[in-house]
Amino acid sequence: MSRNFMSSCVVFRVDANPTIGLGHLMRTLAVAQGLYREGIKVVFAIDYSTEHYCRSRQDWIGEVHKLPTTSKQVELASLSSLCHKVEANWLILDGYDFDCEYRNELNKIGCKLGIFDDGLLCKSQSVEPNLNLLINWSTGAEHLPYDKYAPNAYLCVGDSYRVLREEFYQSELELYEHRKSLLLMFGGSDPFKFTLPLLQELAALQADVPITVVTGAGYQALPQLIAFIQASSLSISHYHDSQNIAQLMGKARLAISAAGASQFELLTCLTPSILVIVAENQEFASQQAKEQGWCELVGSHNVEAKSLIKGIAQSAVNLWENSAKLNLMHQNTKIHSNSSGIQKIIKAMF
Repeated sequence: MSRNFMSSCVVFRVDANPTIGLGHLMRTLAVAQGLYREGIKVVFAIDYSTEHYCRSRQDWIGEVHKLPTTSKQVELASLSSLCHKVEANWLILDGYDFDCEYRNELNKIGCKLGIFDDGLLCKSQSVEPNLNLLINWSTGAEHLPYDKYAPNAYLCVGDSYRVLREEFYQSELELYEHRKSLLLMFGGSDPFKFTLPLLQELAALQADVPITVVTGAGYQALPQLIAFIQASSLSISHYHDSQNIAQLMGKARLAISAAGASQFELLTCLTPSILVIVAENQEFASQQAKEQGWCELVGSHNVEAKSLIKGIAQSAVNLWENSAKLNLMHQNTKIHSNSSGIQKIIKAMF
């Protein structure tokens, strides 16, 4: 880009913990990496519990400021003070706690306001004229009535605005015919506790496949998982808090994944997938992905997680044995995978 961004600054308000997972933090990091590459100052405003996840990342960029969150009023005052101190051009929110009421309190913060949205703004049907930017890079998001509910916002919506972390643009993918592993990953914390029960069900089905298990920094059942792997007859490789997730995705013949932001990473890595839906905000993007033909969906936000395990395991075994379908799904990933949308987002912001 031709503009000199050295005096520009963007503040991200985002949190991560075992309950909400790390997805919000990871997608703001993806955008932050792109902004940083263009010379734009990046600042993260987080709660105290989130700092550990930031510091553990080898690819972390940007300043980290911890906010006191003893009350919403204290938090908002601290956030406003931070934005003034760093002379922020933008404050961008990512998280379901930063709702309409929260955003309305920021109308005098002194910089432009943006949000990441997963379709919930349209469901709430609240009109927010103070929003200046809205990001939803799900396929088909451009057809949602955002212009009605965010009438003054620049809409970075649809998959042409999608941005992934730098590692996904730098990693070399293994040829699909050479891929041998079944990848299991349920986000940074696996809040619905899928990993261990799913492995137990695959063992009951006597699944004869090499399994790669990825657990994130917020995963809470690590001792139990390690004990199972050590005692199991399954062929399991386990990676905890991996800093090379793109490489692991790029070696998988089939992935079973939580249907969050990782679905966009799997698509970029050309990996056929079974996406497990456990939250309402995951349904829109996941349904669009299914229609593209590169993944299957299991579950619903109103179905108990425990009842899904048997169905997930059986679907994985059936699909693993269907080489023709897997190859077709892989070909569909090539059609729908696309490059970084960071330049379009920067153009909208500046």
